[in-house]
Amino acid sequence: MEFDSKSVDVNSKQFVKGLRDKWVLVLCLAAISTIVFVSYFYGPQITSHALTTTSIVASGFFAALTLNLIPKSKNKQDLAITSLFGCFGALWFLSELIRAYTEEILQIKRYPSWSDPFWLAGEIVLFVYLIIVLKPAREFISKKILVLSSLLSTSLLTPSIIAIFQTGDVVNLGVLLSFLYTIIDSILLVPLVMGVVIYQKLEKNYFWILTAAIILNVATDTVFLFSQITNFYYAGHPLRLGYGVAYAIMAYGAHKQNQAMKKNPLPIIEQIRLTIPKDESAKSLFVAPLIIATAVTIFSLSILQIYPLERLSAREITIISPILYGSIITVLILCAGIVIIGKKSTTLKSKMRMLQSAQMVQPPEEIMKEPRKYKEIELEKILTSETLVLMQKKLDNIEKTGKNTTYAVLLVSLVVAGIFSFYMYGELFQPSAALTPGRFIIENLRGQPINTWAAWYVPKESVLHVSIVNSNLLPKEKINVIKNAILSEETIETSKSALVGTSAIKHFNYAGWKGALKKTSENETSWYIPKDFEIEESDKPVGKILIILSKSSQESGALAITRSIADENNHQILKSFVTIYDVENLNDKELSSIIRHEFGHALGLPESTKEDAYHKIEQATSYISECEIEGISSLYDEQNPASVCE
Repeated sequence: MEFDSKSVDVNSKQFVKGLRDKWVLVLCLAAISTIVFVSYFYGPQITSHALTTTSIVASGFFAALTLNLIPKSKNKQDLAITSLFGCFGALWFLSELIRAYTEEILQIKRYPSWSDPFWLAGEIVLFVYLIIVLKPAREFISKKILVLSSLLSTSLLTPSIIAIFQTGDVVNLGVLLSFLYTIIDSILLVPLVMGVVIYQKLEKNYFWILTAAIILNVATDTVFLFSQITNFYYAGHPLRLGYGVAYAIMAYGAHKQNQAMKKNPLPIIEQIRLTIPKDESAKSLFVAPLIIATAVTIFSLSILQIYPLERLSAREITIISPILYGSIITVLILCAGIVIIGKKSTTLKSKMRMLQSAQMVQPPEEIMKEPRKYKEIELEKILTSETLVLMQKKLDNIEKTGKNTTYAVLLVSLVVAGIFSFYMYGELFQPSAALTPGRFIIENLRGQPINTWAAWYVPKESVLHVSIVNSNLLPKEKINVIKNAILSEETIETSKSALVGTSAIKHFNYAGWKGALKKTSENETSWYIPKDFEIEESDKPVGKILIILSKSSQESGALAITRSIADENNHQILKSFVTIYDVENLNDKELSSIIRHEFGHALGLPESTKEDAYHKIEQATSYISECEIEGISSLYDEQNPASVCE
């Protein structure tokens, strides 16, 4: 009895000490966040000082604690492992010191900097350390564990891949280095997740803590990559808080590792060998869906940030949005259920082990001689056996429920993956779906259709006013799509070979009419080509060109019609009306394609009688081409005004 009370007392002290360590970590994270948050209100320079100070202090503690593991080594193998881990901590601390010296003292705000090689070297050392620590368990690394760890790693890397895919700035060294960081972080996650799954029973398992820190690094590096692509990063940017928090988390893990090595007389590898589970499939039963759910959630939310659903039409949003968000919420609810099921399974197994241990204890000889007490003991064993049978049935039911829940997570995840596959196919590969425009009509001042050509006669450097009528039918994002199709100066370069084996011919298309008309105005024409537009949202028919948005649809299936009023004697356009039908059910690509096409008519470009020419809108090739530029040039030149794009 005395022994039991001492054991309880020791366990209580360890529990209190562990709780105190966790509270210290929470307070440290709160202090770091508060310092940076307060400094943010005093400007970027103060924020930069605060971020540098917190990063150096946190990384310094982490380096000191990792180096402190070296004297606790039990043998040469321990010395090699702890030295690698200490080298990793020291390299990252040195990287922070160099960055602080160059930015804060030398005032050199440059990226990449001299600190980056040390950071990259530290990640390589960490990878070698993880491989050595996982080596004793290599036979237990199943395909299931490998797939799970790769899934989480890939999902975290996906936003960076999409961001690089979207930008043409890959030649920028800063962008490439930022992308390299996210790749290396994701690679590090593979052995880390393996360690989390395999070494679940290892005392003071550091893999959980290190995995959390590296995931935070991946998130911070991803945001940093986006800021490099958009040129939004600046010295003192709050995103660097992520690195300081990651250092603090790793320092906490290194502290717990110090405690474990001090307490346990066995070398690290021996501890690992003794705690490797013999049945890894049972161990990873509840880990698998959690990793899958994490991957699905991160991937989904990342894609939604890059490609918001608002780019779809109202009809598509009505269908996709509830299914998508409902599926993500279902995955999270199922995962919460898996955590509860896993907890119940662990508790039940623990009780069963205790009962089995008690059942195996042989009673003393003096009790064996007393029939009454002996019968009581035997009866108790029988009851215990029956209880164990019932508990085993309950455990089987719990594990069956866990498996079914896992399958449900996989099924719902496939639904989410299917939705995103459909969505991303439309966003990235732009399937060629022809749209049906309506007629282009030119009327005289009496409202009678006339068969002639017409153009705008405006003074040089004058601005053509454009009004968007009924703009309240569309959200701000889609109104910007309309404006962009007119005002954009973005150039899209395409190449096409006329014959197999010949060199590709480069063609330049334009995303907006302003850029195309600037190019057109380089040619001398009889009349001035308007290239400056002022667009306003108005419910009144003001402006020279009116873009009228309508919810109604045409029986013919036409999505737009352009009507211009012209002075037939002088071939002069006086006013143009562009009506877009069924506007709420057009996605961004369709809307921009139609606006580009119809605005060409509003500028005077006539229809073509050929089916494959300007009359037809191809979504994938609906940019303003060199053909349209030539058509505008000839239209505004009296020498050849009737030329049409064919």
